[in-house]
Amino acid sequence: MSLQEAVQMLPPSGGVIELSEGTFEIDSPLCIWSDNVTLKGQGMDKTTITISSKYDCDWQGAWGLSPCIIYISKWEPWQNRPNYIYTHKDETFWFNYPRVPFDDSMLIKNVTIEDIALDGKDEVNGIVSCEIMDSNFLRIGSTNTTGAIYVSPGINVLIEDCVSEHDRVAYWLTLLSRSCYIKNCKVERSYGWVPAIHTNGSAPCEYNELPSYPPPEISGNECIDCIDAIHIYSTSGILVHHNVVDRSTRYGLRVSISGDCHIYDNIIRNCKDWGLCYDEAGNCVFERNIVYNNQGDGFVMHDRFDEPRTGIVRNNVFWNNGGHGVHNTKDFVVQKVVIKNNIIVGNGGYGVKGGFEQIIYNCFWQNVNGSYDGGSLDSSNLTSDPYFVDVTAGDFHLKSEVGRWDPKAKQWVNDSVTSPCIDAGDPADDFSEEPQPNGGRINIGAYGNTKEASKSKQW
Repeated sequence: MSLQEAVQMLPPSGGVIELSEGTFEIDSPLCIWSDNVTLKGQGMDKTTITISSKYDCDWQGAWGLSPCIIYISKWEPWQNRPNYIYTHKDETFWFNYPRVPFDDSMLIKNVTIEDIALDGKDEVNGIVSCEIMDSNFLRIGSTNTTGAIYVSPGINVLIEDCVSEHDRVAYWLTLLSRSCYIKNCKVERSYGWVPAIHTNGSAPCEYNELPSYPPPEISGNECIDCIDAIHIYSTSGILVHHNVVDRSTRYGLRVSISGDCHIYDNIIRNCKDWGLCYDEAGNCVFERNIVYNNQGDGFVMHDRFDEPRTGIVRNNVFWNNGGHGVHNTKDFVVQKVVIKNNIIVGNGGYGVKGGFEQIIYNCFWQNVNGSYDGGSLDSSNLTSDPYFVDVTAGDFHLKSEVGRWDPKAKQWVNDSVTSPCIDAGDPADDFSEEPQPNGGRINIGAYGNTKEASKSKQW
């Protein structure tokens, strides 16, 4: 019995197909057209689905999607539906709710794919889903696919604990996907023109007919040796946090044509271009990110237009980047962006270059061209060695004679010096998460107002 025959034998109410250890070859996409279906293997190192020599790999579908290993949707032929949604925006609730009423009859629901590996042989996608809801892709290994997992579009779809190796694209949320999540995945050597992890049109779910889902989220992922790592595009209200990007050929994390996004607690390092990019977007917050050893700027604002953008860049570390620490490339536009409580040190250009609404309560030190290209800085800014613990080991905690957190030993230790960045942040900012004694004021840097904030001297 083929895998497709096994799916078709499930009752209308759905069911579970459990695959044994081994490799399963398919001659055409494995199609799941009904709700409540679970396809599970014995582990991504034990159960593999790949294509046979009979698979037609020459066909190209709409949106540049090549054939796939698994297709999930109620629509057939599958290659036409994403294109239809995009070219008929006025007729779909995805683009025109509530004028076009929400209709869940067109959605496939409660599908789970777990504990398998997908080998695309550099010819086909892994999983392509179209109009899917309340579904999960868990512990899926993928290699040599043209795209590991596409959600195009979906509602409340989770991609978690997956591993992508040498896929052209790893994980892609497109076409106004609502409240979808990519968590705790590892991507290595993604090489396509689309970044390894990409959102295009994602947003919180606004359909009144559905439960209140958490906002969309990209968190806890690793992207290593990819062309481009993470791109938040045409997206609103997303949380992007605790990701690690290392050795991208171009950029680390980019937010463009998006709004109300929260980018925090990420590590961006060793990229061959800039670390963080913010272009043609607004009202986004970048905080507690550690951006270092990138060959370009630490944080850069690109824009095709002259209108100023809004946002906050606070409590980050920009260290040893080859370009400027923070850079507004539009020299004649003052961005309505606040730069505060950051440590901006050892960068190859200026600490800050270009116009910003406020540059306050930052620490500057040993930037090659100086702290700022625009004249005198506000007196709230420091020019001092921040006394990081060990930058070569990636430890950007601040030294303290009273106590600072050692993440390796998992205990508080005492130093012989105290960083001037302790208790030097904006006095109006919240400091309540900092352990006692905290001096009643937020620390500058990536651990300000966190439980790992270095402790204050008591006078």
